[in-house]
Amino acid sequence: MKILSIQLLLKSKQDDKDANILCGSHELSSFGYFQRGSVKEFLHFTSKLVTKRTNCNVRQQIADQQKKYNIYCQVRSNFVSCVIITDLEYPQRVAFSLMQKILMDFESNNFINLDQKSEYELQDTFGTKYLDPLLEKYQDPTKEDDLLKIKQDLEETKTIVHQALESILERGEKLDNLVEQSNDLSTSSKYFYNTAAANNSCCNY
Repeated sequence: MKILSIQLLLKSKQDDKDANILCGSHELSSFGYFQRGSVKEFLHFTSKLVTKRTNCNVRQQIADQQKKYNIYCQVRSNFVSCVIITDLEYPQRVAFSLMQKILMDFESNNFINLDQKSEYELQDTFGTKYLDPLLEKYQDPTKEDDLLKIKQDLEETKTIVHQALESILERGEKLDNLVEQSNDLSTSSKYFYNTAAANNSCCNY
């Protein structure tokens, strides 16, 4: 059981076409050294895509294209989003509880006025000092007992949606095309994606 990534983002208030990463933490030791840069870019790409396609006051669980990972996303009414990416074995209940804890702690630390905070400041004050230790701690999901003591402040969360990553795409969109057109991904990361997709398809009989 493993958490690969925890990220906080800000969803655009004008439309669903943009989302900015505020801070995050990643655990990529299971990947080769030279793969980690591309993997991190795809974690950012996926988190932004899922946030853009998740409505406020909704949380959802999404399976990735190869069905190797689960993507958990919640967007609050203030447009702040938390995205947690885990392997398939990680308990759903722990992931959702952890996501709620992070959002509540982020808000209680007076980070609501995000216009006055730079990305680097947020990464330092919340990402490195808070998310990094939390990511390490909850690699062991038995730590969930601490979370169960938190008041379940989920009144504004209207629904949990379970779906595949492809289903959040707009009609006529293909994930391959979004990857190719993305400015968030380098040429080497796009090559990494295409190679991984091709290798995966070879295993499907």
